[in-house]
Amino acid sequence: MALTSSQMRNNQDLNSLTDKVALITGATSGIGAQQARALSNAGASVVLVGRREDRLKELAEEIRNSGGEADYLAADLSDEGQWDIVVKASLSFFGRVDILCNTALISVNMQMMLPQKAGI
Repeated sequence: MALTSSQMRNNQDLNSLTDKVALITGATSGIGAQQARALSNAGASVVLVGRREDRLKELAEEIRNSGGEADYLAADLSDEGQWDIVVKASLSFFGRVDILCNTALISVNMQMMLPQKAGI
């Protein structure tokens, strides 16, 4: 069964992220930066989070210059105390968070997580 023009428009509306807010961690490069661009292009406002403030500022300016809404916060998410700050800042920027893209890379010392055996 073919979709009518009205149904196709409604389907496109469902794919729009207008009036949505996305929080993207690891937004300074790679997948996180690409997610931020894609979500902004789809209409979402984006909150960029990462450790390198200069790159966050640059990406936020790029998104704004393309007509999107973006704000950023430099934070080291390997510090659990930073998460509360990130959430509160995101809420203060846009009032809510609808989408979470958690792409920050946090490395863990696997040796610390393995059971200790004699002689290791």
